[in-house]
Amino acid sequence: MCIDPLTAITLGSAVLGGVSSFSQSSAARDQANYQAAVQRNNEIISEQRARTVERKGREEERLHRRQVAQLKGRQLVSLAGSGVDVTTGDSVDLLAETAELGERDVHKIRENTQQAAYDERLNALSFRNEARLYDAKAANENPLLAGTTSLLTGAAPIASKWFSKSGKKAA
Repeated sequence: MCIDPLTAITLGSAVLGGVSSFSQSSAARDQANYQAAVQRNNEIISEQRARTVERKGREEERLHRRQVAQLKGRQLVSLAGSGVDVTTGDSVDLLAETAELGERDVHKIRENTQQAAYDERLNALSFRNEARLYDAKAANENPLLAGTTSLLTGAAPIASKWFSKSGKKAA
C-alpha cells in the first residue's frame, strides 16, 4: 500500500507535534520543579534569618542591660562623690528610674526582635506555600499524555481518510 504525499506530510506533522508537545510539557514540569526548589531554598534562608534576628536581639538585650548597669554605676559614683547619701531619697529614686527605663528599652528591643523574626517566618511560610504550588504544577504536567494527545489529534484526519477509503466507519 502506498501513502500519498499529503497523508505522509500530515502523519509527519502529527509525529512532530506529538514530540513537540512532549518536550514542552517536560520542560514545563522541569521548570516547575526548579521553581519549587528555589522557593524551598528561600524558605530555608528566611528561617535562618529569623533565627539570626532572634540571636542578635538577645545579644542586643544583654548589651543594653550591661550599658544600663554601667550607667547606674556611674550615677552611683557621681552621687557618692558629691557627698549625697545614695541609700535614701532622690538617689534611690534616680537609680530605680534608670533601671526601669533600661528595662523598658529592653522590652522594646524584644518586641522589635520578635516582630522582625515573625516577619521572616511569614516570608518562609509564603515561600513554602509557593513551593507547594510549583510541586502541584509539576505533578500535573504529564509529557507522555501531552505528546500522545497531540499525536492522536494530528493523526485523526489520517484515520478518517483511511476509514473512508476502506469503506469502514470510524468509531
